[in-house]
Amino acid sequence: MAVLDRVPVDRIAVRAAALRLGPLLLSLFMAPFFGIGWSAAEGFLALRFTIAAVQVGFEAGMKSSRAG
Repeated sequence: MAVLDRVPVDRIAVRAAALRLGPLLLSLFMAPFFGIGWSAAEGFLALRFTIAAVQVGFEAGMKSSRAG
């Protein structure tokens, strides 16, 4: 029983009572959707960059073929 006397059970009980599980559960529920949205945005930016790079490369190729 000496070990339990050293554990601050009262302080733990107060913190446990103050813990709000609603926001925590909502955050855990929304995390995958946030990840999907972030990944989609990054993929969209990568796609735009790739398209722009292809356009610039195509234009540079056309200029060099006309010059030569």
